[in-house]
Amino acid sequence: MLAKIGEAVPRAESSSAIACATAVPRTSTWSAEGGSGIPASGGPNGYNEVAFGEAVGYVSSRRHERFGESAPFRMAEANARLVSANSWPFLSYSAGINTVDNDPIIHMRVYNTGVGPAKIESAELIWKGVPYRTDRDFLKACCDHDPAVVDFDSDLLMNEVLRANGDVRFLEFKQSANPDVFAKLKRVLLSRNLQLIVCYCSIFDECWKDDMTMLSLTPARVKSCELSKVPFDEGLSDRRT
Repeated sequence: MLAKIGEAVPRAESSSAIACATAVPRTSTWSAEGGSGIPASGGPNGYNEVAFGEAVGYVSSRRHERFGESAPFRMAEANARLVSANSWPFLSYSAGINTVDNDPIIHMRVYNTGVGPAKIESAELIWKGVPYRTDRDFLKACCDHDPAVVDFDSDLLMNEVLRANGDVRFLEFKQSANPDVFAKLKRVLLSRNLQLIVCYCSIFDECWKDDMTMLSLTPARVKSCELSKVPFDEGLSDRRT
């Protein structure tokens, strides 16, 4: 609705469109053909009366075309990153010795220092370039341990869901069980010849693969975890076939 200067502006029928009036000199021509989309009409005293509300609506629509569609996308992307960060797992390798009842015990473990659970989907325990399926085979290769003697503790590393701050002690060996094997295993813990390659995923199937013995803070991202030819699974895959 148009109003002449000096006349009262009637109440707009809709609260979303407030009609008001302004005046522009006739020398500044406003036309739809010029791209403004604002109609002009002849008014008294050499001025054109323009519906200012239409100009505001035009500018608002142009702003929406330029910025409106990208804002929800950026918000959704930020929310996705936040959810991912709040469910992020991070696995680390730990090896050391603790003493219980005056008996030193070597422990080799993987623990989750992230904030979300980790699905451990594959693992390889490698000594001098050769992968081993079981702790028993590994101890024989690295430390001349008799495979007929079971004097160590072990736990399955693969096919586990490891909660945040949880750990898997995949090998523990007491000094009292065999001092010679204990001494050799102690040298193995941080040897360059030892590799523990683990692939794990978050609950949203974001996956990482890393050699845990490298103690890296930047594991490689992978699309998915594939089972290795010789998995460190205590022979579980053999029993399934």
